[in-house]
Amino acid sequence: MTTTLKDNSPDLIKKSNSLYSLCLNCKKNNISYSVHIDNKLHGKIYISLKAGTPIQGIITSANFTNSRLESNHEWGVLIEDISQLSKLINEIESVASRALSTDELEKVIKKIDTFSQGTVFPKEPKVDLTVSDIIDKAEEEYAKIKRLLSFIIALVGFIVLGLTIKKAFADYVTLNSIDLLVTFSIPIVLSLLFILIAYSYAVYSKYQELFIIMSFKEPENKEIRTMHRCEIMKACKFSYRKVTYFRKTHLKEMYVNMSQDEFYKIIEKFKQISSND
Repeated sequence: MTTTLKDNSPDLIKKSNSLYSLCLNCKKNNISYSVHIDNKLHGKIYISLKAGTPIQGIITSANFTNSRLESNHEWGVLIEDISQLSKLINEIESVASRALSTDELEKVIKKIDTFSQGTVFPKEPKVDLTVSDIIDKAEEEYAKIKRLLSFIIALVGFIVLGLTIKKAFADYVTLNSIDLLVTFSIPIVLSLLFILIAYSYAVYSKYQELFIIMSFKEPENKEIRTMHRCEIMKACKFSYRKVTYFRKTHLKEMYVNMSQDEFYKIIEKFKQISSND
């Protein structure tokens, strides 16, 4: 991997966890790796090799981060031609870069972490300028129509449901049959169960997603990882919204060498914010 490590750059703060995650996952999966420094680098190229032979490559505008891979609109080109990939690798290797030793890499990560722990970083300046009002003005007209249509559809749905229930009870009184009521109730009960199961699976999936990403920001100690997960589950409970909110706003505050006190502060901060919502 080739990256930048520019002195006095705010980008350094983000590099610690990224470099640690790369090293950790490569070691876990027995993948050989090396980290090179090129402070003039701007291109984003990802190439996969098998037994030394390039298999696929991507030239893209996206950085290898969650926001770039999941949220932003990025574009890229997939290359599967081995000869073209080989030329690309040769071109990359021809550019001057500085290889970091394992010892140097560890020192860089520790130095960034140490600096980050005792430093309060200034927020980006806020600009009191909006242009969305111009864009949203036209959309508001369509939103009114959409709300009206949604109301009409919901009203028709409730009317149909009411007539169905009325008809069912009328038939029940006429036929005096408990079987009819059971038959009518089964779809409702099954629908409610399906909603509950679907929601449970959604919450479970969100927890899994959170814990996978969180593993890159934790030490390898299983007890600490288990403690982290238990505390987060206690705080978020069975709430899809809370799990999503924790990942979005508080996960970024975690880092590999953080203490338990720092972790508990994150949890307490999250509890206070979520309780006020």
